[in-house]
Amino acid sequence: MHNDPTSFSTIEVINILTGFTYTNYPNPGGNSPSFLIGDIKDVELMNNKLLLAGRFVAYDDLGAFVDSNLIYMNITNGTLHPLNLKVNDTIKDIELKNNKLHIAGAFTMVNNSARQRYAVIDNAFNLLPSSINFDKTVEQIEFYDKYLLALGKFTQVNSTNVNAASNYTVCSIDLNNSSVKNLGPVIPNNISNDDYLFKIIQNRLYISSRTVPFTYNRTVLAPALSTNSITSSSAVFCQNTPNVTFSISPALYVTSYNWSFSGTGTTLTFTNNIAKLDFSSIATSGILKVFALSSEGASSDTISLTITVNPRPNITVALPISNITCFNKKVPIQSNSITSQPI
Repeated sequence: MHNDPTSFSTIEVINILTGFTYTNYPNPGGNSPSFLIGDIKDVELMNNKLLLAGRFVAYDDLGAFVDSNLIYMNITNGTLHPLNLKVNDTIKDIELKNNKLHIAGAFTMVNNSARQRYAVIDNAFNLLPSSINFDKTVEQIEFYDKYLLALGKFTQVNSTNVNAASNYTVCSIDLNNSSVKNLGPVIPNNISNDDYLFKIIQNRLYISSRTVPFTYNRTVLAPALSTNSITSSSAVFCQNTPNVTFSISPALYVTSYNWSFSGTGTTLTFTNNIAKLDFSSIATSGILKVFALSSEGASSDTISLTITVNPRPNITVALPISNITCFNKKVPIQSNSITSQPI
């Protein structure tokens, strides 16, 4: 995919099994199946359709308008077809996640609905609701577990101030709750627009130049915990309760987990993502916490669970001496102390 000297985009599709190359040479006047004028920024394959995104206008072989900025190509014959999503400005990047198409760029409207430089489209090419928005152009996006990572010169994400200097920065947005975290300014910072390469490999984010060799930055991402809660049979226990198990779902790219409990009179042991607490007769309430560490020391968010520990009750059993009937049956009673007195 490149721009030829006529300023029309040229599209090449190569069959990885046979090596056959199909080239769509845009040539207005009917000498090619269809053509487009402008720049293609990214491509993705979805539902057997080759999606083309960027800033362009597409035409059919007779020169009739097809669509702009987001279309698909029939890779069998090279014809271009509309998606009718009416994206009003440049799309810089598109990514697939969970069978949905995520698009980012400079646009502010999609399908006549306001979308501030980010939008989500389902596999039937319907626009989906989204609460994520940026105040300036998004250059690149990537996904890491439940997080959307975005690169650009934006200063606000979801109305949260993230980048007062308005330089290139990377932010992570939690797709579950839309919370935002600024991962800091981009280094190297001397790369021009459209020259950034933005790629996640395992838990490492690489930012590099398309044209300048050996110009890149690597950021180790914190382990992404797939859960926001600690699992247990209960969060309320009695003193003298042993061997209670707590756990979280295991995360990728984790070398160790760190568990802690703020209460006293309790023994904590843990192996990886599973912990056990033994509550003694003097155990107190507290907060159980856990976070994960990567091989290079990056730590995840901390997950917490408030645990209530109640003392066992003191029980007084009144037994009338003159009228006692005995049964051959045991009745368990748990308490700190049991006293009896005749009536």
